[in-house]
Amino acid sequence: DAHTSTSVTLSWTSVKHAEKYHIIPKALSLISPDSILYPRLPIVDASASKYTVTDLAPGTDYTFEVVPFNKKFEGQPASITTRTDGAALPQITELHIELLKLHGTAVKIGWSPPTDSRKVNWKYGIYYGPNLKELFSKGAAVTTSNLSAMVQDLAACESYVFAVGLVGPLGVGPLSSNPQTVVTQFNTRAAPKGLRVLPDPHNTTAMSVTWSASCSVVTEPIAYEITITEVNLDLSASYTDSPTRDVDLQHTFYIQYGGRYNVCVSTSVAGSVAGPCVEYWARQLPPPHQLQVLQETNGSYVLYWRQEQLPANLSAEDYHYVVLVSPGSSLNMSSVKQLKTKSAPYFFSPDDEDNIYSYAVVLETNAGYRSLPSEVVSLASTRDAWPALFHQKSVVSFILPTLLVVAVVCCVLAVALGFISVRHRRLQHTFSNFANSHFSTRSGTATFGSNSDGLDDEDSPVIRGFSDDEPLVIA
Repeated sequence: DAHTSTSVTLSWTSVKHAEKYHIIPKALSLISPDSILYPRLPIVDASASKYTVTDLAPGTDYTFEVVPFNKKFEGQPASITTRTDGAALPQITELHIELLKLHGTAVKIGWSPPTDSRKVNWKYGIYYGPNLKELFSKGAAVTTSNLSAMVQDLAACESYVFAVGLVGPLGVGPLSSNPQTVVTQFNTRAAPKGLRVLPDPHNTTAMSVTWSASCSVVTEPIAYEITITEVNLDLSASYTDSPTRDVDLQHTFYIQYGGRYNVCVSTSVAGSVAGPCVEYWARQLPPPHQLQVLQETNGSYVLYWRQEQLPANLSAEDYHYVVLVSPGSSLNMSSVKQLKTKSAPYFFSPDDEDNIYSYAVVLETNAGYRSLPSEVVSLASTRDAWPALFHQKSVVSFILPTLLVVAVVCCVLAVALGFISVRHRRLQHTFSNFANSHFSTRSGTATFGSNSDGLDDEDSPVIRGFSDDEPLVIA
């Protein structure tokens, strides 16, 4: 939208679902790209669709790339090239660098003032790195208004490339056209190199710390100080070995299960520089698992859990369990109540019987090291116990099949009882008719009752008359 000698205002169409936008400025040299080198400018983030990029060099061509992103996902970038107003900043010339051999890891840099008609108090930036790529990828390591500066505490026996450029007050200008290279020397205060921390192959409760001297040739014996900080308990200890000229060194330290250690190594010389520290995680304590929380009839709870096999060097007197309890459907560590016990089961009575509580268990050694927590179990108490134990869908899915089975059984029983009842009545009437039968001598017939009492026609006996000369036999 607009530009000045040290700034450019950008605007763009908003991208749907974009949280922010990366703005990547890059300086170009359209006249002599081989001789004019600009340091890399920092990437900035914008939340709106308009942003002003500052600290640019006047009279310089820039390409701006805008990239929308949402969390870790980036969209299609858009770019534009524009030029700032005014005359370009001059390059720094006559750069010279001197290694201070008394220190071995310090250099003194000097340069001539820029030739420019603008009467301003220039501010200079010193850039350096092990190579040109590192030099251009980082910002100015040292800034000054003088024409010389000192850079100290460099790594020993390493090669560095140095360049100088203007960083104010009129923006960030090009770097000097003749970057200088220097190789540092041995220094007893220099940081060791290649620090590594590995598990001991022969002992699960030990770690092996290895490192190398600052140079491949050690001209005088050096003692090293190893500082170890246990992060969980915030405990620190230091160890200093005997002076040596060895290049590759190693030391073993005993550690605790569940510990988290920050290891740093430096020489024992006063004012020494520590190299990059290394964090090491000891083998974790096996956490409790299969946690169960059951409600008692009196309203209290009983907790059961299982424990995997513990390390052989951890006896039953060396550890205990900590039951974590907090109100709510999730474990809140800010309001958790910690209850110690030697073993399961553990009985707990909640303060509020009408609340939901979350439970977990951790293993803790007497030294204070803890395992990861077990699975979290959330359970309601008293009248809310059933809703907490069963979801609505699970209750419905359980009750409906049960009711269906009960209904089918009831129907079968009703049919069976009806059949037996009817059959019983038929047998009863048949026997009564047979028992009440009689023979009439007058008519010469036998009578077995009538059908008027409700018997079916198919159950009524067919009686035939007898002649006088046939005897009547009733079996």
